[in-house]
Parts: sequence; structure tokens; C-alpha cells
Amino acid sequence: MNNGASFVGRVVSNRMQKTVVVAVDRLVWVPKLKVFERRTSRHLAHCDAAEGLPASSAAAAAAAAAAAAAAGQTGATASATAAAAAAATTTTSPSSPATAHPPQPLHVGDVVRIGWCPRVSRRKSYRVESVLRRARAFSPPLGAAALAEHAGRRAREGAEASAAAGSGGATPPPRVARAEAALGAARRRLAELRAGASSPSAAAAPAPAAAASS
Repeated sequence: MNNGASFVGRVVSNRMQKTVVVAVDRLVWVPKLKVFERRTSRHLAHCDAAEGLPASSAAAAAAAAAAAAAAGQTGATASATAAAAAAATTTTSPSSPATAHPPQPLHVGDVVRIGWCPRVSRRKSYRVESVLRRARAFSPPLGAAALAEHAGRRAREGAEASAAAGSGGATPPPRVARAEAALGAARRRLAELRAGASSPSAAAAPAPAAAASS
């Protein structure tokens, strides 16, 4: 049920199990100052795991269906096996973390669309309708690799600078050498363009077109 009230916002908190905090920005006209002012409203929105099932149950059902298909079972037998596996996973001990606390499907930074729904709790009357864009999640291995690459580059630049300083000024620092090489390439390219523009062949090229038009 939706009365048409829907907003697009960004998830700013996902600490709760089935609730996210969505920040919605809007522009408000201020008559006294005659300007638009940006204001932010925070709404609590209800969100469940995919298809209302915990991720562990859905994964178990998918694994059971794949195993049944690999074993050559029929469609009815495979669906029964998958249902039994899902029920077994759901009815496990309540103290199991996977069953008691389904994982939060949204992350901080996700752009979502929320719509009005019948009041779920005292402060929650919106539901997440769709995820428009996922946030970029940080990967520790990629971060460690980037830091290692940066440290190696800084070490090489330091060694090159030390070698340039030890040469008594005969060898310029590496950054200066790279800048001078780029400047020289740009100057050569500019000279080539100027020579091509001032050549007689380039000046005489538009003449046949002008003669044809006359």
C-alpha cells in the first residue's frame, strides 16, 4: 500500500536489524532572504532480507536445489528437497546467530527509494522500495595493496632524490627531470603544429574548394 509519497535518499545508518536511516535532501524557498535553502530530513525505513527470508535460508535452499539438479532428480522432488532444506535451516536452534539475526541487506552510502506504508512502529512508516545505487565498499586487501604501492613509490622517489643530491647537482631530481621532459614534448608538439599551419601546402589546400564554389 502506498499513497504516492516516495523519496530518494541515502542510507546514513544501518545499525538496526530491519531498519535503516535514510537522509533525504530537499530545497526550501525562504521568502525573507529570497533564496533556496537545502534541508535534510531523516526517515526510518523498514527493510527485510531478500524475499523476506534470512540469507542463510535462501542460500541453503539454492544449494539444495543445485544439488538436486546435479543428482538428476525431477522438478517436484527437487522443490521438495529445497523446501525441506530451507525449513531445516529456519527451524535450527534459536541461539544460532545466522537465524536469530539476519544480515542487514543495505550498507551506509546506498542510494534507495523509500515509499510510505502503514505504520510499522511509532517512528517508522516508510519502507525501502528499491536500491538505486550501491555504495563502494572498502576492501582490506585492496587497501593494503594500495598502501604498499604508495610506500614503494615514495621509497623510490626518495632514493632517486638522494642520488640526485649526492651527484652534486649534475643529475636533476626525478620530478624536475619528468617535468622538463613533458615540457620539451609539449614544445616540440607546438612547433610541429605551427610549422604545419604555416606551410604553403596547408595554405593552398582550401583554394580548389573556393574555386569550385565560385
